[in-house]
Amino acid sequence: MNPRPALAHQRYSELADEAVCLDVLAFNAHAHYALLPQLGHAVRLTHLSDAHLANLVFRESDVAGCGERIRIDTVVGEGVAWRQPSPARFDPAPLGFADVLDLLARTLVSQPSQPGTARMPYPSGGALYPVLPFLCRTSHAVTDWPAGQDIFQVLPFSRSLNPLPVRADASTLLAALSGDAAGTLGQPAFALVYAVHLDKALFKYRHRGFRLAQMEVGSMYQRVTEQAQAVGLASRVWAGFSDCRVASRLGIDATQLLPMVVQFLGQPAKPC
Repeated sequence: MNPRPALAHQRYSELADEAVCLDVLAFNAHAHYALLPQLGHAVRLTHLSDAHLANLVFRESDVAGCGERIRIDTVVGEGVAWRQPSPARFDPAPLGFADVLDLLARTLVSQPSQPGTARMPYPSGGALYPVLPFLCRTSHAVTDWPAGQDIFQVLPFSRSLNPLPVRADASTLLAALSGDAAGTLGQPAFALVYAVHLDKALFKYRHRGFRLAQMEVGSMYQRVTEQAQAVGLASRVWAGFSDCRVASRLGIDATQLLPMVVQFLGQPAKPC
């Protein structure tokens, strides 16, 4: 049960410092991935060659230490959580909408707590919870998906889905969320978009609030990843999209709600 009535997200703009908001918007703009498909062959994100990059991944950053290192042994057995590899592709295997709701109930909505309070499955600086998750239909693999409703906002405290007044067929929505990489991803059953509500993130902690909100995004998709894996679903966190294009498809204001990352979920493709 929601301990307090909801507020329209625009209300927080009355409390946030405009100069701080403009600072964060300018900073966030530097990290936009606005690459258009027709220009993909002509633009690189780094000047380093693929061979050079291959020597830099899966490497430790070793800070100068003092003394002998202590070994951390590998642990195996029941109860040990290992993250499965992100799937290269998704298959359009059937999945029930009730299964989607069950996943959300275990990961992104409030847990039972004392009357008048709320507890989420992940932490948030100052209990502000400025990250808004959106549930998006990216294929027709999910049975019993509500007709005529393609995108929902997940409301964590009222434990409900708010249907947005936007119509977007699954293939068009997948193209926007994946940055036109659907050919690589296959057909994930659905996706979660995590967007930072800028004014809500900044009005209390100012610039620091943006950092806290980004930390919260990671906590959220990690929680979903663990639970999805526990029920046999595959998860892939994706950042190769245009922020403004995603916001446009969701029907949200990209200067108030900043898409941070997309998480695709579904059944992994079977090896050939």
